[in-house]
Amino acid sequence: MIGECSSCGGTTALHTCDKCMDCCGCSLCITCQTVTRPLRFCQCCYQCILCCACFACAKCRYLAEDATYFCAICGYGTNRLCGCCKTHTKFFAVRIVNLARYKADAQTSQYNANLRLIAAEIEVCGSNIKPKAITKPYTLLSCLQNWNCSVVSDGSLPEGGFEINTHPASGDYWVMQIRDLTQALEEACAWVNGKAGCHIHIDCRDIDFQGLARILRLVANVEAGLYSLIPKHRAHSAQYCLYWSANYLQAIRDIDVYTHPGLENITARKAELLYRNSIFKAIYNFGDKESIQIVSEKKHHDTRYRGVNVHSFVYRRTLEFRMPGGMLDTESITNWGILLATLVEDANNLSHTQLCHMVQDIEPLVVNQKESEFNDLSENLVEKSLTLLKTFAPTPRIRDWIIATAKRSRLQTNAETIRTTHD
Repeated sequence: MIGECSSCGGTTALHTCDKCMDCCGCSLCITCQTVTRPLRFCQCCYQCILCCACFACAKCRYLAEDATYFCAICGYGTNRLCGCCKTHTKFFAVRIVNLARYKADAQTSQYNANLRLIAAEIEVCGSNIKPKAITKPYTLLSCLQNWNCSVVSDGSLPEGGFEINTHPASGDYWVMQIRDLTQALEEACAWVNGKAGCHIHIDCRDIDFQGLARILRLVANVEAGLYSLIPKHRAHSAQYCLYWSANYLQAIRDIDVYTHPGLENITARKAELLYRNSIFKAIYNFGDKESIQIVSEKKHHDTRYRGVNVHSFVYRRTLEFRMPGGMLDTESITNWGILLATLVEDANNLSHTQLCHMVQDIEPLVVNQKESEFNDLSENLVEKSLTLLKTFAPTPRIRDWIIATAKRSRLQTNAETIRTTHD
């Protein structure tokens, strides 16, 4: 790509960061082949921090002998090391994430054919058995260690609650990991209530902002269907998973390079920047380069409390879906992960024409749906959205699960409504 370097101003072939190769300070990860900024790249193993297996501070990359020197919340070194973490006072051991560890291939993708990495944040309200009292061979602690999962605290949970961060996995590794974890949680008498959630992360490292625009457009049109799979009281009262995709959809439609006059012959690079800036404005209410650089370094941001957390894409190149409520059964967690991974994969592969054809009947309803009106979603929108969602079910088994889950959610919603009326 030929253009003007943002550093030296010279006209030359540009790199990914808008700088020429002479001014660029980025590095290429030898594992995932992603161009990475200096502070997100390990000089010891020549990998980005997502692939790196070294014990290093996520901010200054200072190395340590083991993971006990780091904050599990931000990944920065504690006062025992470099002192980069100055915000958090409680520290937990940090897991080492190797994205190639549970990457499936054709031989290990019989049950789940999707090869996109999936991870879950499983919130647990408590356990009736203390960890030290678990003595059976197959225990929760050993299961967490075997699958390289981590356990962190969560302020939204009751006392004694904790959150399990599963290791990214694809194909049948995702299914096997969740199966083992749910069995171990059952043995430990773990329980959840309405305060718990189960957030699903889908790997998007290979997706640019034009691909993200297609994904958000599809998700906006099936989001009412996704919310119909959970009890209505969680969808409407949970402040940690706000309905927001209609806002993303409007931002994408405003700069659609395929339909707006004068944008038909725009270059691919300019189109990418247009989509990026428009999506940033929908997330953060700004789109200038300096602000984008600042916010992209922040792990936690208020905008993450939405049903679809796009800030996660900006920070770590994953899309986080926060709709699912607390659940500890194998079928629900695995099916949510597979369904959402399929939505991301299919939307990224769809052409603009194909996508517009699929959503043409639903999109006008979504555009007119305001965030404050989500409590009163029309049955027409929900049914059309759910019908579209079922077309993306990768297998008949998951399609049947969608139908059964939506029906069960309606029954729970009706029961909750009757209970509230009597109270």
